[in-house]
Amino acid sequence: MADFIVYCGKMLQVYKVDMADKLIYTQLMFNRDMDRLADQINKSVVSYDCIIGLARGGLIPAVCLSHKLGVSMNPVVWQTRDGGIRKKIENLKEDIASGANVLIVDDMIDSGHALKSFLDSHEITTDNVHIASLFYNIVQPIRPDYYCRIIDRELDRRCIVTGKQIGRAHV
Repeated sequence: MADFIVYCGKMLQVYKVDMADKLIYTQLMFNRDMDRLADQINKSVVSYDCIIGLARGGLIPAVCLSHKLGVSMNPVVWQTRDGGIRKKIENLKEDIASGANVLIVDDMIDSGHALKSFLDSHEITTDNVHIASLFYNIVQPIRPDYYCRIIDRELDRRCIVTGKQIGRAHV
């Protein structure tokens, strides 16, 4: 068991959490990963016209990459769980067909279902659309062009959690 601090408005709560099935992902790790993703993208031969951040988890990484790369970011709500909310981006297919380079960003490609559904719904099959993700599950069919951390969900089923553990530093 470990103690975790959780801020909710001005209230501070401390929870006991069983860490056996958790993988801690800290702000420092996130910052380093964003630098790594930006470096990977800058070293590629592609210059992006827009970044699409998939809500919920892909929005913060997409905004960070938008600032680091100097490229505008368009948020899109696309979920296959929690009610399956989906909102298509108008004119995306036409923009891609006209040659626009698009970077789709998500925090984690776990099952690949949400990303595949997004790509299929927008009829995206061209080479000018690329994918960036912080975490990449290697046992699902979609491979991102840029990623930082690999997970094999057949071997590692831990939940990825963010937070600050009291009394320990996680790097």
